[in-house]
Amino acid sequence: ITFFRAPLFFIGTFAGTKVLGLFSQVYYLANLPNTLLGAVTQSVAFATYSKIQGDKDKLSKGFYITNFFSLRILLPVALLVYLFPSVILEILYGSKWVGASEMFQYLFVFILVLPVFTNTVVFMLSMGEILFACRIYVFSTIILFLGMVITLWSHDYWMLPVSYSSALLAGLSFSISILRKGGIQISLRKLILVPTLIVVAIIFLKEYNSEKLLLFYGFPLCMLSTVAILFYLMSLLFEHKETFNNCRYVKSKMTVQR
Repeated sequence: ITFFRAPLFFIGTFAGTKVLGLFSQVYYLANLPNTLLGAVTQSVAFATYSKIQGDKDKLSKGFYITNFFSLRILLPVALLVYLFPSVILEILYGSKWVGASEMFQYLFVFILVLPVFTNTVVFMLSMGEILFACRIYVFSTIILFLGMVITLWSHDYWMLPVSYSSALLAGLSFSISILRKGGIQISLRKLILVPTLIVVAIIFLKEYNSEKLLLFYGFPLCMLSTVAILFYLMSLLFEHKETFNNCRYVKSKMTVQR
């Protein structure tokens, strides 16, 4: 609660209600993917991790599979927020909210990292490592409040989402190091390398060849759909074997449970 809610109090107190209103609205939007994935990354994950907590190989595989699919759902969402924040806000809320575009854009890392961060915390709680989970939240909260102090002192409010994203990245790095020390095998290369390269390629194409890439540039929904479809086509092209193998693994486990 302190990590996710307390900073909003300080923003409203020291930055004013206008900044609070703009940030709280884009912050709500940035939290939606985590809310929608919560059933998988939190509830189902907790039950699964608890059931296999004595088998580190299965735990490593479960963590990998959960975050493999989560990241591939989240990456195109984060990519769209980074490339077209004003377009998304205008579609959802109207032109009066376009002023929050910069803050929304810098929340793209928050959108991507939050579900993975919560999944690592859930992993630790399912192992009974409550103290480690608390330490991660305390560490992340300290990083967040340091960023908040700098932001409110400098009045550069685009740093608000950067502070949140930095705190989550720091907490995730800390939690992954703890899991690795506990014998859990986590291959970040397999999790994020290919989709990250795809995202970088799409950003490059958009910046330097946007008219040919975005065939429906004058139609916002078509433009957003084009980028999302392009991401998934490239993802299937470069990692279709890994994706299909993971799908078969999930299907086999579901069949055994039935």
